[in-house]
Amino acid sequence: MRAFRKVIAGAVFALACSGSVAVAGPVEPCDKPCWRAYQMCLASGGDATECQQAYNTCVVDMCMGV
Repeated sequence: MRAFRKVIAGAVFALACSGSVAVAGPVEPCDKPCWRAYQMCLASGGDATECQQAYNTCVVDMCMGV
């Protein structure tokens, strides 16, 4: 079950950090998709530490232009 949660958390962050989520309207702060993915990670039963690490990586990728 734990491995399944890691897969879900990884998929959520991969989608958010890829920038493939279409956003209508004004440009959002660069970390907003990461924050949403973090919340979804926790809601899906993900480990808080793993969700936080994935969030931090996502923010670096999205906001630092890596």
